[in-house]
Amino acid sequence: MLLAAGPLSPAAADGPVLQRAYLPLVYMCGEGPCCPRDRFEPNDDFATASTVPVGADQAAAICPSGDEDWYKFDVTAGEEISVSLSSLPANYDLELYRPSNVMEAESRSPGTSDENIVYQSTRDGEFRVRVYGYAGSSSDEEYLIRVDLSLPG
Repeated sequence: MLLAAGPLSPAAADGPVLQRAYLPLVYMCGEGPCCPRDRFEPNDDFATASTVPVGADQAAAICPSGDEDWYKFDVTAGEEISVSLSSLPANYDLELYRPSNVMEAESRSPGTSDENIVYQSTRDGEFRVRVYGYAGSSSDEEYLIRVDLSLPG
């Protein structure tokens, strides 16, 4: 098990406030890289997709290498689905899946360029998106995902 030191935090010492010491925060990591806490995990496949709030940026991480992040959200027929990935620390790709687990759209921009999908739904249901690292890309830094739904017109 690895220990990783993080930012310094104040720790009260015995005595006056002027004698306050700063101690490093310690994170315990399993074997491999120290990955940030991802509130959506476990969400590594279609069946375990986490519900993502619509209309707001959400931070998550692809870590360690080979990790995938799956998200789900409810859609009404006729709604336009807009999914974006931004602030990418590595080359990540994005896919949109119908409720039947069939890929409907994808975005595979090179490098750390933003990924975007816009799709007009023809059916009601729980759609999903998959975020993964191209060729195993990963990072201990977070990316942002945003899902927006709107009616045309």
